[in-house]
Amino acid sequence: QSTFGMDRLPPSDCSLNNTTIRPDYDPTTTSPLYRIPVVFHVLRSSAGAGEVSDARIQSQIDVLNEDFRALAGSLGEDGNDARVEFFLATEDPNGSPTTGITRHDNTTWYNDGGTYYNSLNWDANRYLNLYTNQASGALGYVRGFPAQGGFVGSSTDHVVLLWSAVGRGVAHGVADFLA
Repeated sequence: QSTFGMDRLPPSDCSLNNTTIRPDYDPTTTSPLYRIPVVFHVLRSSAGAGEVSDARIQSQIDVLNEDFRALAGSLGEDGNDARVEFFLATEDPNGSPTTGITRHDNTTWYNDGGTYYNSLNWDANRYLNLYTNQASGALGYVRGFPAQGGFVGSSTDHVVLLWSAVGRGVAHGVADFLA
């Protein structure tokens, strides 16, 4: 057992210089298709800066799927099908219909300040929460990693994206960065 009380995993099939997919890690041999509902929280300034259209959000989802599913005819086709598919949530945490997109006007949140993720988070065990704002000057980031503990399923389990870089065909886009 590891120091965290978890069973030790078999050695990785990846190294710094090489990836050789072992059969027990090969998603195409036995893995089911994992469909992940996504909610985009678009955080705009009180003056309206930071708007991301539904079409740009959908194009971001499309690129994620092209890359994670290695879809033929896309830039991701030379990869491996990870058997992971993303879609905009169709049902909110209360079971009501949704587009999977929320919009909020708050200049502090738009400037990546405050704890907007505590206020807006949808259950991170059921949804991938993506927030668009100024992203502290980066194209995007995550606040923590599972190995740090106390992260998975909490409100800090989310991705922040620079609002102007979301979607296909935008300057300095993160569409392929995320995948």
